[in-house]
Amino acid sequence: MSFTIVDARNPKWAHPDNNKIDLEVNFEELPEEYIPFTADPTDEVAHGRELYTRAAAGEFGEIAEYVHIKIYGIL
Repeated sequence: MSFTIVDARNPKWAHPDNNKIDLEVNFEELPEEYIPFTADPTDEVAHGRELYTRAAAGEFGEIAEYVHIKIYGIL
């Protein structure tokens, strides 16, 4: 299933090798205004590949650097 992209915002690199981009995306078919989404250039769905291409081109703003977050105390 493919979704129609209305808009996206707040792009940031999702991995230290800069091969995926986290965004907040507004899809026409969903009731939520914006949802978290990780765009991947090799995604099996078209909207994932499209979001990556458009975000990498700067359409949704400058891509924020990847930030590694350590989580302590999780088993």
